[in-house]
Amino acid sequence: MSEFLAFIEDEDNKENLSDRWKILIVEDDEDVQRLTKMVLKDLRFDGKGVEILTAHSKEEAKRIFKEHDDIAVAIIDVVMEDKTAGLDLVKYIRDELKNHKTRLIIRTGQPGYAPKREVILNYDINDYREKTELSTEMMIGIVITALRSYRDIINLEFEGNLTKYIFEMSHETSEGSSYINLALNSIKALSKALGKYGIGVSATLVDKRGEHFHFGNNPPKMKEDYFNIKDEILWVDDDILLVNLYVSKVKELVMVIKFTGKLNPDWKDKIVIYMLQTSTLISNKIIRDMINDTMYQMIFTLADLIEHRSLETGEHIRRVGEMSYALAKAYGLDENISQKIKIASMLHDVGKIGIPDIILNKPGKLTEEEFEVMKTHTIIGYKILSKQKNEIFGLAAKIALYHHENWDGSGYPEGLAGEDIPLEARIVAIIDNYDALISDRVYRKAWPENKVLEYIKDMKGIKFDPKITDLFFKYYKDITRQNIKREE
Repeated sequence: MSEFLAFIEDEDNKENLSDRWKILIVEDDEDVQRLTKMVLKDLRFDGKGVEILTAHSKEEAKRIFKEHDDIAVAIIDVVMEDKTAGLDLVKYIRDELKNHKTRLIIRTGQPGYAPKREVILNYDINDYREKTELSTEMMIGIVITALRSYRDIINLEFEGNLTKYIFEMSHETSEGSSYINLALNSIKALSKALGKYGIGVSATLVDKRGEHFHFGNNPPKMKEDYFNIKDEILWVDDDILLVNLYVSKVKELVMVIKFTGKLNPDWKDKIVIYMLQTSTLISNKIIRDMINDTMYQMIFTLADLIEHRSLETGEHIRRVGEMSYALAKAYGLDENISQKIKIASMLHDVGKIGIPDIILNKPGKLTEEEFEVMKTHTIIGYKILSKQKNEIFGLAAKIALYHHENWDGSGYPEGLAGEDIPLEARIVAIIDNYDALISDRVYRKAWPENKVLEYIKDMKGIKFDPKITDLFFKYYKDITRQNIKREE
């Protein structure tokens, strides 16, 4: 019974190994190794104890280093299985494993084999001592100094990783990821940064609609009290961080992040800074999305009015936007530019506002003179759109001007050919032609789908960019999605 109680007590007081500093003693002399362990076993630094690993040879130490990438300090004897075993191990750690974090302390009982000056100059070590000079107090002092140095390196590495993840996310915000995915990815990055040090991360997120999202194993419960807390970021417990994300004083998202493992105060401060930066990025993303959505609605309304003037519905420009976006993505353009093409493409025929009704809505074929007037809609559209100092309107101006240029140079208004035609205009050209042919127009009935596809195939390399034409057919179903729910 007493043994059972002792076991329970040990378990209750047992310190998690991930919360200890790992110290490796590489020493072939059993007595020296035993004495070193005895001196260091109760050592504590920065609130953490130590886990002592031992090796009797260079090869055994190599195996341990392969298995443990978080050894804080290694105390290495020089002469073991051979006269330079310890120094060879140093080279292996620094040059082959590329481990420059572990603090390496060389000690030797035979300094003649490893002169101090030579070793310090030629090997990437952090201290050199003769065994005869290492008293208990000196050993403890040397190891604590080494642990302090290792801790500072780890803290800098951790801070550097968080900075890198923030930088990566700042680019991701421009690539169309939803703000919920952005928040989850930020927690994933935090988990990745902390996981290297044995600390786990889980989270529960709730948006303003009350929808729940989870990350990691055993995500924390979202307590009702959390919703009443107005602070932007707050440690509600030693291991739980609450993040409230506000946009224009409206709480858009609540994040509860739980950490398993010991977090030192420095890291907690860095995590707060990281989440504040993350919140700023996500808030900016939400604001940009709101602005883009407003711009989309404004552009759709403007283009719809113009389409109605030519006896068409806004469905054509909506479909052109959706299909141009899908084709841009199939081409390999990123989410950001694809979304801009989606919005800008809806203004491709804005110049028709300057074409007389008698020509714009003529039920039959245009005369040569009438067609020359019709062609000016590209230039009129460019002049209207290029006056706006906005990236999307600048893109729309290029599309409006060049979407009737042909791959072989036979188009208008400038007779550009091949890749001299802006890519965005080449993408919109094939989509505009496809949707126009498959739709009823005032001057003709819609073509059957097989005839439209045959025409586009025949125009490959003549009217349309060959690569874009191939992608159009390769991803036809995804791009058209049954012609974007075409109205009958």
